[in-house]
Amino acid sequence: MNRLVWLAGWRALFAQPGLTLLAMLGVALGVATTTAVDLANQGVIRAMRLSVEAATGQATHRLTAPPPGIDEKDYAAWRLRPNAPPAAPIVEGTVFSLVPEGERPASAPLSGSTAPAPLSGSTGATSPEKSPPRIPLTLLGIDPLSEGALRPGLRIPTRGDLLATLLTRPGSALLLEETARKLGVSPGGTLRILANGRETDLFIPGLITSPDPLVRQALAATLLTDIATAQELLGMRGWLSRIDARLPENTPPPVALPAGVNLAPANERIEILENLTRSFRANLSALSLLALLVGTFIIHNAMAFSVVRQRRMIGLKRALGVTRGEILRQTLLDGLLIGLPGTLLGLLLGVALGDTLLQLVARTIDDLYYRMRVVELVIEPLSLFKGLILGVGATLIASWLPAREAATTAVIDSLSRSRLEQQRGTRAPRLALFGLLLILAGWGTTLWPTSRLEAGMLAMGLITVGCALLAPWFTIALMARLRPLLTRGAGLHGALACGGVIRGASRTGMAVAALTVATAMVSGMGILIDGFRGTLSNWLEATTVSDLYVSAAGTLSNSDSIPLEPDLIRALSSVPGVASVGLGRRVNLETPGGMIRLHILEIDFKRFSGLQLHQADHATLWPRFQNDQVVLVTESLAFKQNLKVGDRITLPTRRGPHPFTIGAIHRDFRSDAGMITLSRHTWRAHWPDEAMSVLGIHLVNQAEADTVIEALRRAAGPERSLHIQSNLQLRQNSLEIFDRTFAITRALRLLALLTAFFGVLTALSAIGHERMRELAALRAIGLRVGEIRGSVLLQTALLGLAAGLLAVPLGWMQGWMLLHVINQRAFGWTLENHAGWVLLLQPLWLALPTALLAGLPAARRMAATPPIEALREVE
Repeated sequence: MNRLVWLAGWRALFAQPGLTLLAMLGVALGVATTTAVDLANQGVIRAMRLSVEAATGQATHRLTAPPPGIDEKDYAAWRLRPNAPPAAPIVEGTVFSLVPEGERPASAPLSGSTAPAPLSGSTGATSPEKSPPRIPLTLLGIDPLSEGALRPGLRIPTRGDLLATLLTRPGSALLLEETARKLGVSPGGTLRILANGRETDLFIPGLITSPDPLVRQALAATLLTDIATAQELLGMRGWLSRIDARLPENTPPPVALPAGVNLAPANERIEILENLTRSFRANLSALSLLALLVGTFIIHNAMAFSVVRQRRMIGLKRALGVTRGEILRQTLLDGLLIGLPGTLLGLLLGVALGDTLLQLVARTIDDLYYRMRVVELVIEPLSLFKGLILGVGATLIASWLPAREAATTAVIDSLSRSRLEQQRGTRAPRLALFGLLLILAGWGTTLWPTSRLEAGMLAMGLITVGCALLAPWFTIALMARLRPLLTRGAGLHGALACGGVIRGASRTGMAVAALTVATAMVSGMGILIDGFRGTLSNWLEATTVSDLYVSAAGTLSNSDSIPLEPDLIRALSSVPGVASVGLGRRVNLETPGGMIRLHILEIDFKRFSGLQLHQADHATLWPRFQNDQVVLVTESLAFKQNLKVGDRITLPTRRGPHPFTIGAIHRDFRSDAGMITLSRHTWRAHWPDEAMSVLGIHLVNQAEADTVIEALRRAAGPERSLHIQSNLQLRQNSLEIFDRTFAITRALRLLALLTAFFGVLTALSAIGHERMRELAALRAIGLRVGEIRGSVLLQTALLGLAAGLLAVPLGWMQGWMLLHVINQRAFGWTLENHAGWVLLLQPLWLALPTALLAGLPAARRMAATPPIEALREVE
């Protein structure tokens, strides 16, 4: 008996293969989006881990120090101790491979981006015009004789002449074989690079090969040299970036650590880097789940329609003795027959989409957080398993209500379509009430005194689901209000369109819900992007007050600035046409609590007054800032560490940990990890490092800017490569980075809207099947084909109108929460709302065309079906 029941149900389910296929595509798109985002997130985490582990190897601890680093004499003292544990010195930095035009191979790039533009005048540079393409490489200076005990993956080939060449020939370096092939370099050739603002040629005596694919990915875009060569190239003579060591458990270091040198577990750096990007990755995952939510509505729509189509069959089965439990199980299995193939298809699409999203995510992280290289997408079984669980779980959840309805509906009601729709109509107000409670709960969650990002995402999820549950009742109520107006204006067609929406509320309600969520997501993200971009633009205009910004070519926006020599700074400052100069530098500090960036300034009061301070007076704060009495912290750091004005923050200095008093909190978008701004006088007092890296220049006459730029280049000399840009160019470059950062968000919005399109198409196909007899009867009494098509398109437009009207307040709420709750809890920034009426009403002009486009196939099919076929009774 069970076998016959299931066969009958499955036959009825696939009686409309087009509708079933649309439902499968809907869930496939939702699963594909979540899987692709998860694969991309896991890919960047894997790339981070591999790059750190390749440089760390089997080391258990790292010795680090604030700039300029660790004195190499301290390493010698370590090694000369009897029975000293294995240790290896490291000099690390970023250089650029300069590939002449016409010689660059057509292979894929080494990473997601080239050197990005800065977010302020104190950092970064872009390539000068007509310069060769710049490909970032990590320069790793090692001691080949110490590496075997700590980093087997970096072990140099044992050929004696190769090792001798690396150690004895100045300017020698090694590349991974795959990297050399992409750069067009062969053994015995040379590689031209830009290092520390200077161009130089490196001799490549040989290539590194490894059978381990993990080692090859970890060493991609890595340039290996000996310690002395790396120190020469990076301007770090006598200094080391760090010392890696392998210490027995619970054993102190063999020598007393010098002041300012910190000992930390080697894996702590991985945690720091993952923490830097955790909020960014969490936001992507939350957005991808919205697409899956839209897919869930589509499955619900398909299953509800299947139950309605089989109402007579279900009634007959119940009359013949089939139990409610058997009906429930059969309907859930019907849902799995749609959801499981859709999920599997979604996994395949997710893998195909994952590589594109991985490059977008990697480029964003590369721009904002950490230099990283991603060679290829690695398919993680865990990501596929999560996608499978989400797809199957969403299918069962979406199928539960239709299955429960099929199992609990009385036999007499199953045989009457009007009774079924009447029951569904009475259910819409209850769903609306529950949705309203969810909205209130979500809004109340935003008032909960917590800084946890999860609470904010939960609140937005509750509000989104609550508005979706309002959709059926809202659609019925809107049609009831519009019906008299459309009847007077459009006659029979208006009445038929409104009546059709109301009678098909069991499917149109969920279609409207899917379209509402998708268009509201587009609007909400648009409000966030416009608010963020507008706030960033205002901040750039306030802070970039110099006419020209000069830095060493090759500075990355997410790394320490390349220092300029004091003699060069004096020469540039004395160029005719320069009225005044402000100096800046940025330094990254690794602390036990994470990465903290220092922004060092030597500026006048006019430039200082451009800082956007919160509840502080520039004139009062200026002398205290100049005289080492206070430092400034960004609002992101203050939010994440719960800092207030007057608190003290401890930093590792060259003389050991030192507390600094916070004088003010200011807005800054260079780093969501947080930044501390201090005067150069304060820097000199605690870190014996005179280097500065950026000049902000005021001109005597702005009209002579080109003449001054040429004079600055002449003053630098041919051996020094400078990057010079105006404040206008700086703002444009910064906004270009912003637009690249949100490229992945735009892709996710498009996927959600595409998923909603399939939802509307599914609902209209279902309604079209049910109205075939009604429309055939109208055709038989004289209604023309064009009038049938117009009636169906009018009904489709009404669905789009309902979705758009409901999405307007939902999009506004999502935008507000993204600006003032999600964004602040994720990154610590306060943003302004720059959304105009065009953006607020965006869901309307998105929902209407989407619904009409989805309605065209249904309208064409309904109008073209011969009345004699449609009038046949088909179950």
